[in-house]
Amino acid sequence: MIACCAMRLSVVSFFMRGRVSKTIIHQSDISAWIRCPAEFNFARQGLPNATNSASAFGSVMHNSLQVFERVRIAENFDSAVKKAIETFRYYWNPVNIEAICDPVPPNGWLPRQGYSELLNRGIDSIRKYADLVKFDDIEMLATEFSFIVNIPGTWDEQLQEPHKLAGSIDQLTAGHYNRKLFLHIRDLKTGKEYVHLRQNMQFTAYSLATLDPEFWTGGEMEDGFGYDRGMELYERFSGAGRRGTWINLKTFKMQDAGWRGPKDYTRFAIACNQIALSIQADIFPLSLSGEACTYCAFRDICGGVGIGTADHGKPGNLDG
Repeated sequence: MIACCAMRLSVVSFFMRGRVSKTIIHQSDISAWIRCPAEFNFARQGLPNATNSASAFGSVMHNSLQVFERVRIAENFDSAVKKAIETFRYYWNPVNIEAICDPVPPNGWLPRQGYSELLNRGIDSIRKYADLVKFDDIEMLATEFSFIVNIPGTWDEQLQEPHKLAGSIDQLTAGHYNRKLFLHIRDLKTGKEYVHLRQNMQFTAYSLATLDPEFWTGGEMEDGFGYDRGMELYERFSGAGRRGTWINLKTFKMQDAGWRGPKDYTRFAIACNQIALSIQADIFPLSLSGEACTYCAFRDICGGVGIGTADHGKPGNLDG
């Protein structure tokens, strides 16, 4: 029986303990920080943020594919495809989407991403995903599995304890490489294709979390698999390799994210320490690459002046 937990934490959570707060870093914070520390901070402050069609589509698609995997185990493949499509149709409806994420505002529909276009794309994507995994020979352990664990190698000077890592893994499976057991972490992506996955911190975060017994048994705010089943799985994968796969829902390819080991975990701890120090110092640099700026929900307030329009800077047009 596979485990499922759909709870997601906000970008960075603060839990009060007397007068001292502790920072729980979500695995997605690393990606958000890489994209733009300033955007990360705007979201952390709770400033107005409009959902766009791409993020809403991704949320509803993720939910539908988790339904697919659960029904495939409990019933059969054809029922899984049917129920996943039914789920997508239901939650993509503006009347029901708030159960998954914020509805898309009128100005949140990106080019070539109208309601009907994304409805058809969603149904097509579910069918193509089903074809991609139809002959998977895997042991599914959990879908949408949430966790909170300590981050070894980090330290909160105020609380005198390690920082915490929170996250949610799309698919946790058991695999074999050269007849040796390994823990296979699979992540579903509806956005752009990523490169350099071997260095991707998200998979490092997931892999590191699975080394902690509380990942399996449950602990602070998360149930895990329960103590008995959790310890059984912890011992089963003790010493086993960790490997990630990025399931691209645009190209319908499985992209290998590689193995993870001690050097990766050390680098991740350094990154988390630096993010925590930046938060404490209130330092959040603006993006220098500009990759996240075009559709950023905070473009009107960025830097206190906002991001210029395409025509800003042209002779006679310095106001936009």
